[in-house]
Amino acid sequence: MVKLQLLALAAVAAVSSAIEVYEHPSYAGYRCDVPSVYEHGGTCFPIPSSCKGLVSSAKVRNLWTCKLYENAGCGGGSTDVYGDVPSLSDRGFDDRAYGVKCWF
Repeated sequence: MVKLQLLALAAVAAVSSAIEVYEHPSYAGYRCDVPSVYEHGGTCFPIPSSCKGLVSSAKVRNLWTCKLYENAGCGGGSTDVYGDVPSLSDRGFDDRAYGVKCWF
């Protein structure tokens, strides 16, 4: 059992990006991958400059949890994202993401 858990952790840790963010709803427009590291609570990363303030949908890889923030320092308002989120406007967070933390 421990060996399987270690293999799962190694596979997930090998992913360079836990979240993809998109310019438009339903994963249309520009796509930006945000770097991620394995750390409980996550490490704050700014949304890439080509997508700052333009994020309208997101896809989070399996086993990961991410939190989008209103500012690049991961402060201000936030929303949790898991799996696929085709429209951040449903959460009142359309075009508001400037920072992100991800963990599993």
